[in-house]
Amino acid sequence: MAVASAFVLCSSALTRGGDLLWPTDASRAISSSFAEYRSNHFHAGIDIKTWGQTGYRVFAVAPGYIWKVRVSPFGYGKVIYQVLNDGGMAVYAHLSRFAPEIERRVRAEQQRLLRYSVTLEFRAGEIAVQAGELIAYTGDTGVGYPHLHFELRDAANRPLNPMLRGLVVADHVAPRVSSVAFVPVAPWSRVDGDVKARIYRPISVGPNRYRIAEVPAVWGPFYLAVCASDGTDEATNAVGLYGFRLYANGKLLFSSRYDRFSYENTSVIVLDRDYRLRVRTDQVYYRLFIDPENNLPFYGQGRGAGVIWVGQRLLPGKIGADSWLDRITEAWLAGPGVYDLEIVAYDFNGNESVVEAQLEARPPDKGSLMEANSARRPGVLSSGSLDVDWQEDFARLGLGDCACRVRVAMEDVEYPLEVERSRTGECFAVWMYPRKERLSGEFLLSVGDQVLHRHPFEMYRVGDRSQEIKLTDPSLEVTIPARASYRPFYLGVVAGNGTQRNAANGSFPRVRVFPEDVPLRKPMRIAWYLGREMGVPPDKLAWYSLLGSTWVFLGNERDGSRLSAETSRLGTFAILPDTIPPEIAFLRPSQIRPRLSRRDTIVVRIADRLSGIADEDDFALEIDGERVVAEWDPEEEVLRYEPERPLSVGRHHLRVWVRDRCGNRAEKSLTFEVVTQ
Repeated sequence: MAVASAFVLCSSALTRGGDLLWPTDASRAISSSFAEYRSNHFHAGIDIKTWGQTGYRVFAVAPGYIWKVRVSPFGYGKVIYQVLNDGGMAVYAHLSRFAPEIERRVRAEQQRLLRYSVTLEFRAGEIAVQAGELIAYTGDTGVGYPHLHFELRDAANRPLNPMLRGLVVADHVAPRVSSVAFVPVAPWSRVDGDVKARIYRPISVGPNRYRIAEVPAVWGPFYLAVCASDGTDEATNAVGLYGFRLYANGKLLFSSRYDRFSYENTSVIVLDRDYRLRVRTDQVYYRLFIDPENNLPFYGQGRGAGVIWVGQRLLPGKIGADSWLDRITEAWLAGPGVYDLEIVAYDFNGNESVVEAQLEARPPDKGSLMEANSARRPGVLSSGSLDVDWQEDFARLGLGDCACRVRVAMEDVEYPLEVERSRTGECFAVWMYPRKERLSGEFLLSVGDQVLHRHPFEMYRVGDRSQEIKLTDPSLEVTIPARASYRPFYLGVVAGNGTQRNAANGSFPRVRVFPEDVPLRKPMRIAWYLGREMGVPPDKLAWYSLLGSTWVFLGNERDGSRLSAETSRLGTFAILPDTIPPEIAFLRPSQIRPRLSRRDTIVVRIADRLSGIADEDDFALEIDGERVVAEWDPEEEVLRYEPERPLSVGRHHLRVWVRDRCGNRAEKSLTFEVVTQ
């Protein structure tokens, strides 16, 4: 059956481009492009701007039939899945409502189940649609601001860049490049004399042309990463890029183009965008390098393409046991000298920006700084600090003062590390890990015979097999599944008591699992065996993850006295008590004005400040003793109920109850009056 009896084929909003129609009359501007960065996944479509409004028409982009509709307070919100006649699929998300026939079926299912969240699937051809036929209206349901998320998938259900099928926006704006990172990848790599990434800010030297003024001195293998964004004619917001090319002395080293991907490997975005730089700078950097574990289809070369290897390249098997560098096949080898680099960043419409740079390939200036500082007397250091940066194959030890000596003590053996100074004046030492399952010892920072600082460590090699780590405190378990990371690394766990205290003056565990900037491809599990004297009932406790300065609920699975949760990120975690019920506030009708007209929407605020509300099984809205289907917006923290039929004139009783993930329950009632106007 047809969704709507009339559809518009000649509207300017439906101007044909390629073989698909534009899906809405809201605008021809986008707020997000295909394959943009999202936490742990790629953006699978384009977001079309609705300028903060809802209710614009949504049209079928091609002939086909409606296969599925889904309604949820999360994710895509209200969404339509349309099978196209060519076997592909179009997805229209964050809708406010559906076309009348679909809307009728959805509401009937909601009433049958007394649930807002429903999924309906239809037989092939049951709800046939033509190109340009009205199927829905734009909204802001699910996650995000008002907009239309549009996705195109091929017959294998792989997201496809909609621009390839003609959904092109007006765009004469070239990409903007804000910074370029030179990233060392081996213990002996150096960029400007240091083993850590160095970020350069290019300056504009002409229309769409940039230059890095400094000339980095480099040695060993390294790659580049670019922080860049694009724009369009009709909107001022930044969007993602379509691709990159990297040249060295005119030779193409790396190329990328974001055309399609598979949902099976969308989490590999942490290898396409630089995860470590993301964690450390809070910026998105495109890697101009193909990691050996990267199986995404965006690139034109093989494993290791984009790596620039300055100096003699070691033979496979000579770098270190199972080092990922042994798997690189397309690194570009460069001897000493000065080389020209060129980065081309481009969008789908062919607008390009070029970044020019030079690098000087030369070995670092070795030679210990300890001799030059030997005249310094103990106790006159500007800083006796030690900052340990744990990476996959080595640790960088940042020293507060170059007069310091640093030694490693393991298994009753001590040996010194060479202190180096970078071109920026930072002093550091590099410790290459011995290949052991467990590294236990301490770093000793000293001047002469005076030990200024001791830094103990206990690290476990993980990622290549299933492994359970137990600290000296037997209450804590950290379990890493087989191949949890993209390559093996050394993981540290530090446990202690947090600052959160209960009424009985007991403290709750706080755990740091590091290094925080190593991505996981499988979640790990953390667990604590609760003691008898916690001062809080066990069902009021849960694991939380520290994101910035905010504790975010992680999980509260209980098996006897064992409280556990899964996490896909390393970081800081704590068990916190939640004994405070959620909040309920009547907004319409309100306590001050308990009056509505017959068709007014009822709006109630429900909010919880710690463990949060899981789903709609954890709340209910009742009118005159009968439960009704209310729409929950977790972002705005409100329930909305639009009566199916006008409420009768007179007095009514409104009751709301809600509970959080720790079982704290709140209930509130209000008597209100319905009037004719």
